[in-house]
Amino acid sequence: LPKQLRPEPATVLKGRLLGEVVPAEVAIAISSVGEEERPRTITVAADGTYQAIIPQGIDLSLSANAEGFFSESNSIALSGDILEELDYDPSMLTASLEQDETYLKRNEEIQLLQLKLSSLNDNLEAVQQERAAYQEQIAKERAQFEAAGGVLPRISDPELDALAHQYHNYLYNKEEKESFQAETTKVEYLNDTIVPPNETKQAVHDDDELEQLRKRFQAYRDQKTDAEPFVWDQPASYEQVSSIPEPSAQQTIKGVSTNNQAASKGNEQQLKEELAQGFNRNKDRTSAKEDWEKDLEEELVKPLEVVDQKYELIQKDVEAVREELDQKIQQQIEMEQGLGLPTTTTPPLLMDTTYNKITPKQSIEKNIELRPVAVGEVITINTIFFKPNTAEVKTISATEVTRLAAFLQTNPTLIVEIGVHTNGWVSHYQAMKLSNQRAQALVQMLVEKGIASERLQAKGYGKSKPIADNETIEGRRANQRVELTILAR
Repeated sequence: LPKQLRPEPATVLKGRLLGEVVPAEVAIAISSVGEEERPRTITVAADGTYQAIIPQGIDLSLSANAEGFFSESNSIALSGDILEELDYDPSMLTASLEQDETYLKRNEEIQLLQLKLSSLNDNLEAVQQERAAYQEQIAKERAQFEAAGGVLPRISDPELDALAHQYHNYLYNKEEKESFQAETTKVEYLNDTIVPPNETKQAVHDDDELEQLRKRFQAYRDQKTDAEPFVWDQPASYEQVSSIPEPSAQQTIKGVSTNNQAASKGNEQQLKEELAQGFNRNKDRTSAKEDWEKDLEEELVKPLEVVDQKYELIQKDVEAVREELDQKIQQQIEMEQGLGLPTTTTPPLLMDTTYNKITPKQSIEKNIELRPVAVGEVITINTIFFKPNTAEVKTISATEVTRLAAFLQTNPTLIVEIGVHTNGWVSHYQAMKLSNQRAQALVQMLVEKGIASERLQAKGYGKSKPIADNETIEGRRANQRVELTILAR
């Protein structure tokens, strides 16, 4: 084809949404880095995947929009330009202190403390998830208890129910109802009424009664609140069941021999004993609130207390390690300040800044992490960039700053921390100073976009919380980052 008729080179962008919960309604936003134009929106499939065709040669910013969530942002560098240079040590402090044994030993101690702190934080997160699971289950159990009016129905025991009905049949056999004395008018059992046949009222047909029992049992199985009350609605105790009056001597069944009646009496006594054993087995499943509270205490509340204690112990360890780490970093900073070495504007040769350049590809895969708007969530902002060794925000960060401001305006009760980190190729002194200046600069930009200053906290962490290896360019790039932490809502 002639050049003018050839399609522009394009790249297939695909990926999926990541997160514990993926909302039903979510859209992917793609915008040109540094442009304030309205982002392009694409839909997400039911399984959380997405796909789009994007032009080559343009740097893009990728994020997701969903109510109640905020996504980590991703940059897609397709122009070959450098989006962000890495910071370096302009005073060469690190190189000059490489021969100082005290400084080097303390740096090793700092690295070990950082690893220990990372491990503790992972454990803390796992225990927190365990706590949340117990708390959710307890809340669910209590809600069900309250919904039932403070009374939980006895869980059906098929064996026990069969024994109860068998015992009932031994006392009042349908085939022998007609031989009862006329003065026996009715017998109440488990809140259900059996009316014996008499001259004015005919017995219920067996098939009809069987159908009634079938319907009642089905209603019981379905837990229907509007079902007609029946025997299982208000389960009785063994004492209630076994205290049903026996037929008196005047109510002796006609036509039944004394030996047969004695045998029946023996069967009845055996059923009573089996029934009593069944009720004893089912005692811990009664509807009494005290028993329910006791079960809840044993099964959920006490285990939660153990998990809470474990969480508190790990939290104390985290605080102790963090305090020791901060002290050692401060000692390094004081040692660095005492040198007063001249600065240089030439980055070291190992600081190769071409790592952001990529060769055009036919397809790129980028997953997007969706984080719930919840206290304690830490969300990485990957598309806010600074000029090296300064607190000046690069103009290509405008899109992400606008997105962050819009998120805070949509959630007006949130209080957040803007945390900034540097890579490990700067001195402790420069890292702490630079990260604090950058955090303050971002807070000021958000205030200028209408966010109240009291909702924003600036925090510089220097190089105290690395998440990757500082010996590689990719690791240093990951460590040089901005994070949004939700403090309160």
